Amino acid sequence: MNPIVKAWPFKGWAMDVIGQIHLKSSKGYKYILVATGFFAKRVEAVPLKKVIQAEVLEFIENNIIHCFGLPESIMTNRWTTFMGEAIQAALRNWGIRMVQFTPYNP
Repeated sequence: MNPIVKAWPFKGWAMDVIGQIHLKSSKGYKYILVATGFFAKRVEAVPLKKVIQAEVLEFIENNIIHCFGLPESIMTNRWTTFMGEAIQAALRNWGIRMVQFTPYNP
C-alpha cells in the first residue's frame, strides 16, 4: 500500500461511514461518519441515526470547512449517499474535488 501524503495540513480528507452498528446507542445512533485528514491524520467523527445527504453536508460544512478551511479534495468510497446529487452539487459549489475509490481497495 502506498501512503497518501499532502503538502500541507487539511488539504485532503478521506471520509467513510462505520455501520450499521447492531448494538445501537441509547440515543438511537447506528452509524458513525468519520473523516481523516491526510497530512496530520486528524480525525473528525459524528454519530448518526441514519446516513442521509443533508447530514453528510452538515458534517462537511461544520466539522471540516468551518474548522479547517476549504480542502482541495475529499476521498470517499462509492456509497450511494456520497454519490448523491446534493453532495456533488455542494462540493462543486465549494470548489472541492470528490475522489472516489472502490470499497475495500484504497
